[in-house]
Amino acid sequence: MSSIRQKLAIILSIGFLSTVNVQAHYGWLDYISDNWEIAKGMVRNPTEVAAFTASSPRLVSHITNLVYSHMANTLYDPQAKGVNFNILEAGSASGSMTRGLTDLGDEIKKEGNLAGIRLDSVEYLKLLYEKLKKNVQENNDPAKGMVVKLHCADISTWQRPTDKDGKPIQYDVIVSTIPMTRLPKPMITKILDNYLKWLKPGGKVIYISLLGAETLGKFVKSCQRCFDGGRAITTYDGKMTLINEWKHKNFSEKTSIVWLNLTPMLVYEITKIDKKKQD
Repeated sequence: MSSIRQKLAIILSIGFLSTVNVQAHYGWLDYISDNWEIAKGMVRNPTEVAAFTASSPRLVSHITNLVYSHMANTLYDPQAKGVNFNILEAGSASGSMTRGLTDLGDEIKKEGNLAGIRLDSVEYLKLLYEKLKKNVQENNDPAKGMVVKLHCADISTWQRPTDKDGKPIQYDVIVSTIPMTRLPKPMITKILDNYLKWLKPGGKVIYISLLGAETLGKFVKSCQRCFDGGRAITTYDGKMTLINEWKHKNFSEKTSIVWLNLTPMLVYEITKIDKKKQD
């Protein structure tokens, strides 16, 4: 029993410590609640819930700051006056990351040249989408700082909204919390193709991976070798090769680590190469 108490204390303390530098509307109690919703989703739909945990307040704060750093380049650029800054969140779950991203809307109320910010949040699982709608309020009024649209859809087949000219929206940042290696390879290919097509030149994809996931994944798959003749590890390696080749061909890369999360996370910040400027 003492061992169980110690583990529970560690989980709760991680949530508490993660409230550092995070807006008050998403704290450790929200983090525990969101993890509970994901756990329920995994029980009811074990083959459809890809994520194991919600994003901690510390992880939310870290990624929101990365998005803001990129947005600031446009926010204070006189040549960008009247431009919209568009964000896509893929894999919103119950809205932990979404709540952090909506804070960015306050920035253009204070100062800057942006005409507005738009956030499209996409969640596939109906159960989590219903929770997302309770946690995050949609907004269609640019005068309030950020247009927020929630979508219940499969990101691999989702159709982008259009702008005022009827053209599909191009995104400045895509925040993806989808664990790609848990998806079928054809779906991974489709999602990666979408991200590349939907992103503006110089735009960023910010995605996360469990720290040490590649090593752990290979270890787990190698343990299955005696049952499937090595098919699992071959499949896993094929997925990682696909993701890495896509990334290295089209993006420059930075990484950072967030330790204060239920599972420590490696955060990838990759920037789409503007091939016209290269030429």
